[in-house]
Amino acid sequence: MDHNDKNNDSAKEPENKEENKEALEEGQEEALELSPEEKLLSELASSKDRFLRLAAEFDNFKKISARERLNSLKFANEGLIMALLPSIDGLEQALKAGKSADNNAQELLVGVEMVLKQVIDALGKFGVEFFNSEGLPFDPNRHEALCEQHSSDQAPGTVIQEYQKGCLLHGRLLRPARVVVAKASE
Repeated sequence: MDHNDKNNDSAKEPENKEENKEALEEGQEEALELSPEEKLLSELASSKDRFLRLAAEFDNFKKISARERLNSLKFANEGLIMALLPSIDGLEQALKAGKSADNNAQELLVGVEMVLKQVIDALGKFGVEFFNSEGLPFDPNRHEALCEQHSSDQAPGTVIQEYQKGCLLHGRLLRPARVVVAKASE
């Protein structure tokens, strides 16, 4: 072998390497090619895995949603309670003032009226509305008649006295007004 033959051999080596590489890749592709049954089984396993993961995610979502719903119900009145706390403080101060000997009854009444206004305003922020019924016609949908009373001043069926104001929550009757209704004089 002379010097030229060595050059020719080295020139042939890259070709052989390329051929070997191509043959190796073809063999791998053949090995990677699956039968239709194997492909279906692989797709089925993949779909089953995705289904199980989605089912687990959905189950977790349901648990989180239930926990959040319970917390929402548990703390739903937090704002209302916070709005009423100043009224409780005011009532406590009014009681202290009423017990002290140097305050008169008029100051106590003013304090209690202020606290009542605070409570009504606080409830109003949450959709509570009180309604007066005196002088209005009796409405069984909004009034609870405690009794009837003879009246020469009012037409029969008119509310002449209110023992308890009626109350609406967002426009829906929460509590009917407790009233006395006029009846015709005999």
